Amino acid sequence: MYDIITYCSVGYEKILLKFLSSWLRNEVIQIHIYCDHDNDFPQLDKRVELYEIFGNCIDAGVGCARKTEAVNVHKYRMTRPTVLLDVDCFINQDLSSVFDGTFDIGVAVNPRSKPRTRINSVSGGLLFINNTNSAKGFVERWVEKQRLIDGPSRDQASLVKTVLGCAKAIVASKCRIKEFSEDIYNCHPYTNTPHHLQYWKDRARNPMDLDQTCERCHFRGICSGANTEIGEGKTPF
Repeated sequence: MYDIITYCSVGYEKILLKFLSSWLRNEVIQIHIYCDHDNDFPQLDKRVELYEIFGNCIDAGVGCARKTEAVNVHKYRMTRPTVLLDVDCFINQDLSSVFDGTFDIGVAVNPRSKPRTRINSVSGGLLFINNTNSAKGFVERWVEKQRLIDGPSRDQASLVKTVLGCAKAIVASKCRIKEFSEDIYNCHPYTNTPHHLQYWKDRARNPMDLDQTCERCHFRGICSGANTEIGEGKTPF
């Protein structure tokens, strides 16, 4: 059992609502949505909590940075393992089995990358955060590094730096990082053509049914396309 945390800026409410049902049908205890003051949400499931802590902003770089800031605020509320998700993510299977106690922070990486450079492929749209002091310390360092970087992808760049820093830390202060295959936990079409969902399915490279191979789909970078492809009240699969 776990919580989910996300950040939703103004204008992304409809995208989040299309995917929220897939989050709620799993063994999630509570969903924490950090958002801007003027977000327009309908009445939500009792497991969903809204925190309107940010002023309105349509800058994509600021929005990505706010996701990290939200996690930093949320660490004081954490009482159980937590999954950080972007709003454009569809959960295909329950994620409870991920939290086996062998790590503090779990990241999704490209398994086909060379081991020496694999961590550079880590995704800022997914983070498994165990309820440990080391994990909360990781979040603090992530925010500190992000505040030193400018640009639209500063959350991603600072996350890579923070993970790399953990690998170099002395044993006493090291945060245990576990790598998860993005083929299973962060699958998404590397294409700007939203209707090419078959490409996402093919990435599993497994003859088993989709429901048994991939646990989470991330429509990264194609929010408006996901909206068109899924349609009102429908799910991707």
